[in-house]
Order: sequence, then structure tokens, then C-alpha cells
Amino acid sequence: PLEELDGAVDALAAKLTEIPTTQLAVMKLIVNQKFDNMGLQSTQTLGPILDGIMRNTPEGREFVRVARDQGVGEAVRRRDGPHGDYSQAPKGAKPRLKSNL
Repeated sequence: PLEELDGAVDALAAKLTEIPTTQLAVMKLIVNQKFDNMGLQSTQTLGPILDGIMRNTPEGREFVRVARDQGVGEAVRRRDGPHGDYSQAPKGAKPRLKSNL
């Protein structure tokens, strides 16, 4: 439950502080190697290239024009609305943005 999240995070953080630094360094190396094996570096290289291409499509230029003239909310509504994105759902169907704590 959301009300217990802060306490659970604090408890886990306290537990993690007990791990020896050398073990953390080795675990980090293993995790980084796994991401490298999965193609992280090539994905990071390809991402900006595709972003540059997509920003210069007719749809990308239209999104920027609408965002500039009518606001980002309207641009997102036009882009995501036809696909049933949750951001366009009625208020009761949207995920909570922040807790009531």
C-alpha cells in the first residue's frame, strides 16, 4: 500500500548500506555488462538518430506547431487520443499522479 511505501524504502535503503563496497562494485559491473550485452549502447546511439528523423516528419512538425500555438496539452491530446491513451481517459480512469499522504 502507498501509505507503507516510505517505510519500506527506508528499510531497504538501510539494508543496502550494509553491503560491502567491493561487492557493490562487482554487482554494478555485472549489471552494466548485461545491459551492454542486450545492446544498450547501440540503442543509445540509435535513439537520437531516430529522434532527429522523427522530429522532421510532417507529423513531428505538426506536433511542434500545435504545441507552440495551442499548448502541449492539445498537441498530446491530438497525438494520443486516437489510440486510447490513458492520459485522455476520464478522470476516474487515470492513474493517481500523487499520493494523499
